[in-house]
Amino acid sequence: PSNPTWRLKENTGTAELLVFNPRTREVRALQKVHMEIPVASATNLLLGATSTNRAAPAVTNILVVTADYFTNKENTATFAGNVRASEPRGQIDANKIELHMNSTNRVQRVIAEGDVIITELKTQAIGQRADYNVVTGIIRLTGTPRVLSEDSETIAKEFVVDLVKHQRQPIAPFQIKIRNLK
Repeated sequence: PSNPTWRLKENTGTAELLVFNPRTREVRALQKVHMEIPVASATNLLLGATSTNRAAPAVTNILVVTADYFTNKENTATFAGNVRASEPRGQIDANKIELHMNSTNRVQRVIAEGDVIITELKTQAIGQRADYNVVTGIIRLTGTPRVLSEDSETIAKEFVVDLVKHQRQPIAPFQIKIRNLK
């Protein structure tokens, strides 16, 4: 208790309560969880396919995750309850976010579930599940997803965002609503 701080490899965090199970090596944090995770990325962790700067060099950003609950077990960090993961170029809000790490503590896959809202600049994507494979650069947004921009709204069965090819593709059936531009 008493607002502990911790460090797990390169990641740092704070919460109101921290529990460590030495037998399972599980770490749990409760209430006002705040964690900072270094992320090496040449593209946005979120909706990078809409970026106009396609030749951005790899940089290390800090992914800041806040939640009501956190656990880290077997290279999977799970955040639940009012989760927000943000970096300089955008943020993702969801009921639960899992970060799957490799043995060197690098994020390999991000899964967000429940009322997922991805916000970047002037674009917002909404769905029930987002599955981002960091290795391939592919994000799949499902659960009656829609993408809102300044001038349109697209509703699809699924969205596939390819961060490598800088493409965002709705999967049929889909509907595009163009807003009245004045």
